[in-house]
Amino acid sequence: METLVRIADALGRFSARYVPSAFAVAVLLTLLAFALRLTWAGAAPMDAVKGWGGGFWELLSLPMQMAPCSWRS
Repeated sequence: METLVRIADALGRFSARYVPSAFAVAVLLTLLAFALRLTWAGAAPMDAVKGWGGGFWELLSLPMQMAPCSWRS
């Protein structure tokens, strides 16, 4: 049992030190998507911002349809 505790502690220290937070990953992917839209797609900066913000609300309709509604029961 002590061995399992030591392994878990070592894995916890490793992940705390080297695995980035979810927020940092989200920010980096957002910047990457924005840069690709500006360079590869040739969009204007304001169009890229509007597309990024508007795209979220278009994708939100499906999860909201699948979410259980407790107020109906």
